[in-house]
Amino acid sequence: MKFHARATTTTATATAKATATATVAVAVAVAGGGGRGSILHAGVAYNLFLTFDMELGNPIDGLDEGERSKILELWQFRWLYFHDPIYTASFILHPGYCRNEFSKQQTDEFEKYLKKITTASGKYKPKFRYSQVKSDYADFEEALQLKTNDFNETEDGAFSREALSKPPYKWWKVWAAPSRHFSGLV
Repeated sequence: MKFHARATTTTATATAKATATATVAVAVAVAGGGGRGSILHAGVAYNLFLTFDMELGNPIDGLDEGERSKILELWQFRWLYFHDPIYTASFILHPGYCRNEFSKQQTDEFEKYLKKITTASGKYKPKFRYSQVKSDYADFEEALQLKTNDFNETEDGAFSREALSKPPYKWWKVWAAPSRHFSGLV
């Protein structure tokens, strides 16, 4: 009985630490950079959350399988509670992750977000139409795949260390300028 109580306490402590770490990551990511373009920093937190989820999805040395499953279940429940498509969009648009392959769920959430920000509502009048933004993003994806427009890792390319060290909104201004409708949203 003492072992079970200790294991439960250990699990609760691990869960609390993981949740606290995730919460701090979100706060730092969203606050990081300050001002314009800060939401793209949430893409870093989103990546951390995905990594954490994948780690919890596999056996962990020294952690009972039942306890790991409980932690994973709690983690996924909390993810459903605080997740919003803007986090998916910030992940997809972040220069450090924009070359990743995205799941259908992620691309669906991204499109949902694009539709939301390109749809007039009350006093909100979007700068661009959905068709403009979607077309520009398709051009951006094609340029990434073909490695045109300096979308490469050379010393002076968009994915060089120097280019990626810039805040995401500045990266978009410099490297995605041809996507005028799309880069205007970032």
